[in-house]
Amino acid sequence: MGGDSVSRNIVQGLAENPDGRIWLGTYGDGLFRFSPEAGTFEHFDLGPGMGPGTDFAFVNILATTRRKELWAATRGGLIRLDLLNGERDVFAAKAGDPATLGFTKVASIREDSQGDVWIGSDFCLLRWQRQTRTFKRYLHDPGDPGSLSGSHVNPILEDRQGNIWVGTENGLNLYEPDRDRFSRFYLDSPDPSKETQNYVMILCEDRYSRLWVGTSNGLNLMERSASGVRFIHYSAPGSTLRNFIMGMLEDDADNLWLTSAGGLSRFDLRSRTYSFYDGRDGIPPGRFFYGSYLRSRSGEFYFGGLEGMLSFKPWLARFNRFVPPLAFTDIQVWRRPLPIGGDSPLSRSITLAPDLVLPHDQNSLTLSFAALSYIRPDKNQYAYRLDGRDGSWHEIGFEHSVTLDNLKPGRYRLRIRGSNNEGVWNREGISLALRILPPFWQTWWFRALMILAFGVSFALWNRSRSRRLAERIRTEAAMDHYFDKHHVSTREREIIQLLLKGKSNKEIEDALFISMGTVKNHVYNIFQKLGVKNRGQLAALFKNIQVK
Repeated sequence: MGGDSVSRNIVQGLAENPDGRIWLGTYGDGLFRFSPEAGTFEHFDLGPGMGPGTDFAFVNILATTRRKELWAATRGGLIRLDLLNGERDVFAAKAGDPATLGFTKVASIREDSQGDVWIGSDFCLLRWQRQTRTFKRYLHDPGDPGSLSGSHVNPILEDRQGNIWVGTENGLNLYEPDRDRFSRFYLDSPDPSKETQNYVMILCEDRYSRLWVGTSNGLNLMERSASGVRFIHYSAPGSTLRNFIMGMLEDDADNLWLTSAGGLSRFDLRSRTYSFYDGRDGIPPGRFFYGSYLRSRSGEFYFGGLEGMLSFKPWLARFNRFVPPLAFTDIQVWRRPLPIGGDSPLSRSITLAPDLVLPHDQNSLTLSFAALSYIRPDKNQYAYRLDGRDGSWHEIGFEHSVTLDNLKPGRYRLRIRGSNNEGVWNREGISLALRILPPFWQTWWFRALMILAFGVSFALWNRSRSRRLAERIRTEAAMDHYFDKHHVSTREREIIQLLLKGKSNKEIEDALFISMGTVKNHVYNIFQKLGVKNRGQLAALFKNIQVK
């Protein structure tokens, strides 16, 4: 690499010198200092025996303090360099010694307002106490709710009120200096088996003192009120890599600039929308590094990555403020283009104005649309809502079509919103009324016919039933009259009913709990009174009885 460029170096750490020059930590090439005014780079060794080829040439996280110190995390350990007199301390990694660093992978270094330096790592949170010049470790203890929510510490932030926030792989923590303990805040359910928002990567306090939390799964706003704390999630559309946030800076125009595994994006704090930038916008193709981001005192932004260092002045960025009109570009029914007009059976059953009217068996549609903004149209975003089915909007990112499957008969209105490449949205959008016709067996006239048919059938059945009932009453009255005329007793009437049903003498004996002799006597008396000789004549007699 040359003395005036780091374009071929992997830049992992960034920090600003008190005089406005920028420190850069590289992967294998040590430490550099960049002069923004001259555009030149100077190479520095962190100390004797720390030149190229050593573990100290792999410089990760950098930080400067108000006391004009440079802290550098390297493979060889943590280094504190006094920029005024050149004195340095090297804190080597000794896992078993609680008074030392205890790890080599540093994720963040921050000085607090008291002058202490907080170091986050994949092993613990470390606090370098300036008065005693000793380290104190903070670890996660499953049995202690006042300990850190996780031992893998990523970002550390002191807000304007002096509160120290610590992000871990399992939530956010607020340090309580009076008790030397932590309060825990979970962005999502603290279930380690599920992908949640609890893997905190980056913290940023904006000019309105709002705390923004970047995670491995998107951006979140922390809202504190008398009723408690809640987190509002904002997911970047498109690639999930854009939600793996590795850096966050605020500009002076109410924007957050985010580096992620998916590149560089801008989040508008007013509209809460995203814009994305790639190689066609001048962004280097290589990925950015975690924690390698810096806003200088002048307001210029610096980001480190595989392709060196990216710098730009956000106030000079020209944004596309055009609100794009929208238009439908294609309609398909069951994945076939909708034939408007013509003599096909489908076209004859479909009308397009003023509504799109479809029969019940043509109820799966795919509608395509476009935001008519031609500056990077591939970055236009869309959202839709189907009135009559949906209660909220669905953000679909860069997808410019939506499929509505198996719509039930009824009336709907499909509403589409779209944005330009900078996330400027057309909130009014466009809409299309849809009507799915019911099958004939669900129409009002079919149901009316069914009700009428049922009513007629019921009336006929009831009339027949009434006739049969009346006939039965007349028959029973005639039999009672006949029995009275021939002096037939109640017991004999019971036996006659059983005889007419074809019961044998034995069955009559069992049914009436009388002896066989009694049964025979009754049968004999019945035959004598009614003038019949056998059961057949008895059955014929009552079949021919007429009401008089």
